[in-house]
Amino acid sequence: MTVILRIKRKEFEAIKNGTKKTEWRRPSLYNKRILLSKNSEGKFCENKELKEVTFINGYSADSQKITIEVELIRPVKFSSNIEIKEDLFIAMAGECSIQIKLGKIIK
Repeated sequence: MTVILRIKRKEFEAIKNGTKKTEWRRPSLYNKRILLSKNSEGKFCENKELKEVTFINGYSADSQKITIEVELIRPVKFSSNIEIKEDLFIAMAGECSIQIKLGKIIK
């Protein structure tokens, strides 16, 4: 299973260069539906079926694309403030996010 996500140029280049190892997404209903699974209780949880993500920089037909292997995708709630410079990510205590741990470049 593959998902397509739009991404800004700075993040796209960091993934392409191998410095950004994790993509973080807002836990909007749309992101939850396409990125996470539901458990037997109907709660969103880790998705073990999503194997790759294609990131697209922009909206034009000739936008740059990169497909990356997914190692892990799960919802995360932060117990303290966090800043991950290499992932260009900041979150405050109590916030939630969707973590996509990136593997190797497929194409």
